[in-house]
Amino acid sequence: MDNETFQDEITDDRKFVNHLNISYLLMDNIDDKLITKNYNDCRVNNVKSNVMKIKLIKQLEGKLGFKNSLKIDYDNDKTRFDENVNLDNDFIKSVQKTFRTKKIVSTFKDAYNMLIMLYRNVFKGVIKSKKLSNNEYKYTIDPDVITRSFTLISCRNAKLNGYSPVKYDFDIVKKVMKKLF
Repeated sequence: MDNETFQDEITDDRKFVNHLNISYLLMDNIDDKLITKNYNDCRVNNVKSNVMKIKLIKQLEGKLGFKNSLKIDYDNDKTRFDENVNLDNDFIKSVQKTFRTKKIVSTFKDAYNMLIMLYRNVFKGVIKSKKLSNNEYKYTIDPDVITRSFTLISCRNAKLNGYSPVKYDFDIVKKVMKKLF
């Protein structure tokens, strides 16, 4: 592995923050202290906002019955689109205020589309969409982004402590890193 592999994340703050957001969503347990420690060079308000957004995304995933983050499957999920979803008003207001949206959720499809919107808001380039019909889209997760994130995470956390890479079909490989400078 050479410097050019992760040059974007090294040189562009926005891509680095996007990588950190993805890596924290993939974490088994979010620990505010750990996240704050890793964001030492970023703006504090940006950190707090991103942590709050990631926590809300994880809560919505849990309420929808998703066991793992970024593991949507349109073909299986579309069978549940007509189900009613009961999300408490406080949670919906928190999501609406944090993500500046006015979407109202009553069915699983509404909540599913809200989850996709939240993913797109925080994690750039993770969601791919394919238009099926007039108002119907099939959403998938780009596995290359997950693999790239795990590879970059493994550069600073070789054993991937706090992550479950097996859930995402990622094998831990010991890689030799060249010095950046």
